Amino acid sequence: MPVTLTDEQAQQLEREHQVYLRATKLWNDPATSEEAKALWKKGFPEEPIQGHDDKQQLRSEIQKLRDERETEKKQAQEKEQDTDLARRRADIRSKYNLDDDGLKELEDWMTKRGVADHEVAHSYRESQKPKPSEGTADYQRHFWHRERNRPEYKEVVEDPEGYAEKEIFGVVKRMQDQERERR
Repeated sequence: MPVTLTDEQAQQLEREHQVYLRATKLWNDPATSEEAKALWKKGFPEEPIQGHDDKQQLRSEIQKLRDERETEKKQAQEKEQDTDLARRRADIRSKYNLDDDGLKELEDWMTKRGVADHEVAHSYRESQKPKPSEGTADYQRHFWHRERNRPEYKEVVEDPEGYAEKEIFGVVKRMQDQERERR
């Protein structure tokens, strides 16, 4: 028996048919199919979608394998870095005879200054320490490299006060001479 529809019912049926055609087009179009199926799955997770569920499961497994590989690679790199750091620490300890406190102090300084290399940090810190002063050549010659047969040595041994007086007057005279030359 034929069904008779009112104009409003016919228009509603036409609208629903247009929605169906558009949804089917989105569902089957390769450019939008995955998104449409993912959206459907989000709204109705219990309903299976042929092909889509299998692809999602396969993608999930592939991603899991990639993540595991990345984790293993990262762990291997970290282990290599730890081994390298331990080797560098042992080298710097033996080379510069550092104890635990010395090494900790050096590494604290490195962290504070942003220096990554132990050798560079140690070299820089050593270069900043004051060096002992080197005396003048006359001072060294006179006091440390004396030769017993030199006349100055004999004078000092025979009359230390007289020698000191002579040297003091000599220095004063040289200073006076220099002062005159400057004027």
